[in-house]
Amino acid sequence: MKTVKELLQLNDIRPITLFFEDGTKISGLLSEFRVYQQADTESKYLYDIRHTDEDWCEPATLEKFVMVNWFGTLIVDEPIEILESDNGAHLEITDYGYDED
Repeated sequence: MKTVKELLQLNDIRPITLFFEDGTKISGLLSEFRVYQQADTESKYLYDIRHTDEDWCEPATLEKFVMVNWFGTLIVDEPIEILESDNGAHLEITDYGYDED
């Protein structure tokens, strides 16, 4: 498990954009390592991505925390209000793309 500070220093992250059912999109940094969320978050917000049951390479939902079917962690600058305010809330991912540098 790594901290956000370590991931940023090591550049162990990948820019990604997630698209959702309602047409919104969220861009952030994807960590393919579990992130330690209690320290060195660098004032970032962390959300877990769950993969589908059928394909561990296909992201399905964005949630506050995922234990089973964990795909990765999305690191963003601003909070995602629905995920912060509603315990158990999730957003259905309809598409995604890795952003080029």
